[in-house]
Amino acid sequence: MKAGYLENHIPHIGLNASWNAAYLGFMLLMGLYNFFLFLSIRNRPYLFYSLYVICIGIFNANLNGTAFLYLWPAHPNWNHAEIVFSNAAGIFSQLFILSFLDLKKYCRTCNKIIWTLAVLYICNLLIAILGFDKLSFMVIQPVTFSSLVMAIVASVTVLRKGYRPARFYVLASGFMILGVFVFLLGNRGVIPYGGVSEKSIQVTSLVEALLLSFALADRINTYRREKEQLVRAQNEILEQKVTERTEELNKKRQESEELLLNILPADVAAELKENGVAQSRNYESVTVLFTDFKDFTSIVEKISPELLVANLNECFSAFDKIIEKYGIEKIKTIGDAYMCAGGFGSNSDDSVLNVVRAGLEIRDFIVQRNNSRNISGRNKMDVRIGIHTGPVIAGIVGIKKFAYDIWGDTVNIASRMESASDANKVNISGTTYEIVKDHFTAVYRGKVPAKNKGDVDMYFVEWPDE
Repeated sequence: MKAGYLENHIPHIGLNASWNAAYLGFMLLMGLYNFFLFLSIRNRPYLFYSLYVICIGIFNANLNGTAFLYLWPAHPNWNHAEIVFSNAAGIFSQLFILSFLDLKKYCRTCNKIIWTLAVLYICNLLIAILGFDKLSFMVIQPVTFSSLVMAIVASVTVLRKGYRPARFYVLASGFMILGVFVFLLGNRGVIPYGGVSEKSIQVTSLVEALLLSFALADRINTYRREKEQLVRAQNEILEQKVTERTEELNKKRQESEELLLNILPADVAAELKENGVAQSRNYESVTVLFTDFKDFTSIVEKISPELLVANLNECFSAFDKIIEKYGIEKIKTIGDAYMCAGGFGSNSDDSVLNVVRAGLEIRDFIVQRNNSRNISGRNKMDVRIGIHTGPVIAGIVGIKKFAYDIWGDTVNIASRMESASDANKVNISGTTYEIVKDHFTAVYRGKVPAKNKGDVDMYFVEWPDE
């Protein structure tokens, strides 16, 4: 009879031993593999997971005697240490939940409860180490049940808040609860013990180990995606700041260039930017215009400084707009005198015509200003305008507040034309007249002496339709 019993059960015993050995080997490999991953990436959930898997594997191996066969055959007393490994597995499972689900961030209440369960596991571990195995067994059952329930609650809570890796933990916890439930039913005789009920914890712990491994991988991928999104967002912000800064610098550079062009002719400004210096130049034909307000000294005595400056600013601002329209370079203002010139970029007669047109428009502005305001007495400002065409030397002088200026007899004669003009008249030299006579109406005025040039012919010029 005994021989028949052995013949019927030896295959089952051999299959059972193979299963137990394979289970232990798989759990140890999973634990060691993830421990090495922890050493590589220094992510704490990997450490807690690997220790949990190793402890739960040894716990089950102690229950079925596999640990004694393969891990410590020389120490049979260690085969009764399943309560120690059960508590250790509980400790690491709680630490894994805390770190993996980031409960401090997503659920502070769950965080506090699971920390409490971890402390209870630690205390129960100390009870078991001190030799109170029965007491430890009594304590661990409700603590384990509570930890399994809290694992489900915490993972579902975190999943509902959008943390995707928690979905694997929900499945893993569900399988583990199912395994424990089936095992307890078999252990209490509700269902036959053996087969499914006997191996339920091993099977579900295998599934749990796999699902938690997937969860860890998904967590790393989630963090990687979040990091990539953060990097992209930071890059976009940086690019936006670079774009804004570039636009700001371009705007400031444009303002600087415009300011430079307000001081210098375009070709001189370009040379100065490129070389840091601009060479003085000789121009064969430049038309110089001077303006001056008649009886300006008496005007100064009659009005306040504020009104004087306001009037000059109004007039000179209008002059600036007029000469800008005709492409004429403003040279400078000295007191009530305004000086500009055209023809730096071209020797064509167009520049001479444009300077004369600008002079007539300046005169018209002053006349209209006086008429529209009915200005008389102390507020009236009449202008004299003089124009001459000839060669000049042009260049930049000074280091601080440098200025673009022109020199030569042409400048002196243009100034002489202005001083010899009448109020609200444009007085041009004979040289300028010969160039523009077919385009304007002119009245010969006779000659005026000019230093180093003898007598110079003068003409009052008007628009052709006047």
